[in-house]
Amino acid sequence: RNSPKYRKQNHRIRPRVSSIMASPMHYLVCIDGSEPSKRAVDLASRVARSTDKVTVFTVGYTDFSIPGPELTEMQAQQRAACEKITADAAQVLSDRGIKEVETSHTLGFVREEILLAIERESPDCVIVGARGLGVIKRLILGSVSEYVVNQAPCNVLIAR
Repeated sequence: RNSPKYRKQNHRIRPRVSSIMASPMHYLVCIDGSEPSKRAVDLASRVARSTDKVTVFTVGYTDFSIPGPELTEMQAQQRAACEKITADAAQVLSDRGIKEVETSHTLGFVREEILLAIERESPDCVIVGARGLGVIKRLILGSVSEYVVNQAPCNVLIAR
């Protein structure tokens, strides 16, 4: 409590705003090219400061039941789509003044790959879009954003 990060003000101990605001944040923005994920990119552009780091991440789906050559072709198409989605989002963020923007993509199961990316990147905050599924679809399919909120070890912002 006596550290220089804190100061006494009005008989309360409060953190110094300057010490909190001085360190850059790292945001992981998980997207899939949908409208909700575009809102997540928009939210990231409004929340992140120019000195913050933003990593744009997407997961391409792979159906492992497809036989050899078709699987390889599908994976190549998915990688190309992922590169375009992340590059477009990174351009939006750069145009809005974010200086450090990185992109990353992988193939696999969305929920698991997002958690692996969170583990690998160690972001301060994850930003995802809300899909807006109805009650029945959410029960059957599950919600990626809900899963991330419940499983992520860091803060999660959901763009609606």
